[in-house]
Amino acid sequence: MATHDSGIVFSLALSTFAAWRGAALSLRRLLASGAGGERSGFSAGPLFEDPERHRSLEVPAALATGAGTRTAAADDHSLAPGGGAFGGGGASGDY
Repeated sequence: MATHDSGIVFSLALSTFAAWRGAALSLRRLLASGAGGERSGFSAGPLFEDPERHRSLEVPAALATGAGTRTAAADDHSLAPGGGAFGGGGASGDY
């Protein structure tokens, strides 16, 4: 990527971030302005005030997305080194 294009990419990323942030703030205000701070069952407030109850949701989510079991690497020697030559501008070898 050319140097002059980096400014365009940064500008695009910044404007995208600003758009998402604006949408999130607008949605939060919309939800909070409803009766009881909610609209159609969606709330702008936290689900739990107690951090321990909040952590009770984090543990199953972390376990569900945790690392899988490890498997041993296969003993595949099909890409064993040897043969051929290198150097110069092109490949060499027999077909």
